[in-house]
Amino acid sequence: MPGTERPLAPLEIACDESGFTGTSLAEHGTVFCHASLLVEPAAADDLVARVRAETGSTTGELKAQRLFRPRARPTLRRLLDPLAGLPDRAYVQLTDTRRFLLARILEVLLDDDAPSALDLPGRCEPVRTMVATLAAGGPIWFGEPGWRRFLRRGADVLRLGGRHTSPYALERFGEALDDLRHRPAPATARTVLDLLDAERAIGRLGDRARSRAWPRPLLEPLIPAVARAALHWAPPGGELRVVHDEQSVLTPGRIDQLAAGLRADRPGTRLALVRVDSALDARVQLADLMAGIARRAAAGVLLGKPDPELVALVEPLIEPGGRLTGGYGLTGDDGAPQTLRVPPGRTHPAGRD
Repeated sequence: MPGTERPLAPLEIACDESGFTGTSLAEHGTVFCHASLLVEPAAADDLVARVRAETGSTTGELKAQRLFRPRARPTLRRLLDPLAGLPDRAYVQLTDTRRFLLARILEVLLDDDAPSALDLPGRCEPVRTMVATLAAGGPIWFGEPGWRRFLRRGADVLRLGGRHTSPYALERFGEALDDLRHRPAPATARTVLDLLDAERAIGRLGDRARSRAWPRPLLEPLIPAVARAALHWAPPGGELRVVHDEQSVLTPGRIDQLAAGLRADRPGTRLALVRVDSALDARVQLADLMAGIARRAAAGVLLGKPDPELVALVEPLIEPGGRLTGGYGLTGDDGAPQTLRVPPGRTHPAGRD
């Protein structure tokens, strides 16, 4: 019929993550990576079969760890070669989990509007500036154990929320914050810490934790990563189908939230998310390989032990404008292109409690 347009066929992508950190968000050098791929099932089957044959992985789920063996480096190079087609059809997001956690803590303490679990941390400029100030120097100014303690205790409060947050958790966070405030630090850091008066911080956290509107889960980097991938791939006015590795955090209710968020940003665009066993879908296995490889490259840079060849291979996978080399830390908390940067000749402290 004249004037009748056929609806667009759904666009289908495959997704997986690497570094689903759980309780280790505060650990130095921890990176969460989410990868999404646009690849045909037959092409994915061929690539996975080739990687299996070349690495001797004949049974079980194919994991990126096999590709880090010296004898498997040629296979890794071929997989990430533009001629394989994957770098041009991949979208990889990297998250320095310490920055993620720090931004969440500051948002809840200082932002009048409580963040949503779908939001990337650092929605407002003041919080982004504070994160940039504290993230790079915190372990140096306050000592690695003290900085990690502050982040861990903040995570304890944010992870629970609601009626499950105990006064003891709030008190322990206040003690860790007071410890930072009584240590010497540059004026820029002191300005931020002065805003985080322990007594007021505990009151604010307590009020929000008891609120029925407490947004959960704030400490799951997978949720904003899926939201961001959906925005990247979604065809305007069409349907995006996301085939994702099974993750308990992707509940039906949260999938509905993701779909509603996409519709709000792209009117008329629909989202369907299907959870699958990654071992049974070659496309998801490839996404898992991409995420694992990128995470390995990023963690090496954060820890001051970069693998130059791996970094060069991974950079084309990172979301447009991103890179793994140059200046001071992993950015992207504000939705801008990410940059993982380490100053030449310096490594970050990596001690543990």
